[in-house]
Amino acid sequence: DFKCGNCNYQTNVKSHFKQHVLKHTDCKDFQCAHCDYRTNKKRCLKQHLLEHIKAKDFKCANCHYETNNKESFKRHLLIHTDSKEFKCAQCDYKTYNKYYLKDHL
Repeated sequence: DFKCGNCNYQTNVKSHFKQHVLKHTDCKDFQCAHCDYRTNKKRCLKQHLLEHIKAKDFKCANCHYETNNKESFKRHLLIHTDSKEFKCAQCDYKTYNKYYLKDHL
């Protein structure tokens, strides 16, 4: 088993452990040339760079949101629905995204 020295995380998969440890590091090797965004993941920087492209492929009909990322756009559209499927058992918090609920807890 691999145990994190910074939190209670543990796993028996080395690659998962290496990925987890990056969460605790301040080393941000990839920096955006257009703003102060930094990350330790190349794919995250590539995704971020799309936000600097002027022409946006996906435009929300309900608000001013625009993006070039289809998945981000689909996630955004959910905020305009009344469907809040994930509810906190300890308070009134509701969300359309199970990962947001997990972060809330």
